[in-house]
Amino acid sequence: SQMSNSNKPSLFVFPYDWRKSIEEASQALKEYVGCIQKMYPGTQADIVAHSMGGLVARRYILDNPSAHNVRKLISIGTPWIGATKALDALENGNFMTSPVQKALFAPPDRLKAIVGSFTGASEILPSQSFFSLGGSPLKEDGWDLLTNQPSTAAKVYDNYSDYISLLNTRHNHPGFTPAPGDANAQFHVTTQDDWSTDTSGVEYYHFYSLQKEDKTLSTLVATSALDCRQIGLQLWCPGEKLVWKYKWTTGDQTVPAFSASRLIDSIIGLAGHSAALPDEAEQEVLRA
Repeated sequence: SQMSNSNKPSLFVFPYDWRKSIEEASQALKEYVGCIQKMYPGTQADIVAHSMGGLVARRYILDNPSAHNVRKLISIGTPWIGATKALDALENGNFMTSPVQKALFAPPDRLKAIVGSFTGASEILPSQSFFSLGGSPLKEDGWDLLTNQPSTAAKVYDNYSDYISLLNTRHNHPGFTPAPGDANAQFHVTTQDDWSTDTSGVEYYHFYSLQKEDKTLSTLVATSALDCRQIGLQLWCPGEKLVWKYKWTTGDQTVPAFSASRLIDSIIGLAGHSAALPDEAEQEVLRA
């Protein structure tokens, strides 16, 4: 916000619960901006948002097209059309990278058991636009994910409807609605992803980092392997088990560059200014 001659603050930090829906967080942001307006009536704020925060801010702007009081939205590494890493968290509980992070946050088996009930996590799964731009987050090559059995057939989930149907079947937590696939569709297949009709007047700036090597997850591949265990001196292999293989692309190790950049064609509209940074530069921005 613009500086005041009084002792009123000019920097505001907005916390939100990432487990809940982005829509719910955006409603809380509306109330928060309303408080700022009481201190600075008529002032437009500049929002700096990291990762999922960019989605929260944009949903707030879309829901309040003529009364958002935002001048600029500056995003850093936001998964605008989703990230395959969120799918890995849903299937395997893999999200934190270091052993210390896993110990402090949640071990993979525990995270896998609960993440399907987090609407916010479902909303950052690869979306319809992710598929429209050629993304392929999920494949089968030796394992049928629907029957959860070995298979000789190979399948690429290149149809968004099949993909969300599979997510709903595999990760439907009784008592929690919507299911992950439905949550993703309900959030994204609105004006959230279509920037071509944006009339908010907000200036958008998107910063994202590119690692020197392709270390950002692009595709999860379901394969099979012998399920063996040692019993005494004997190796017992009663059947096969699901084994995941990973394919990589360019990005910041979490969000693919094409999801964070927003430099995309007429499929879902060009929006704002984008800048790619070396990975260490993004870390400097976040520390600052």
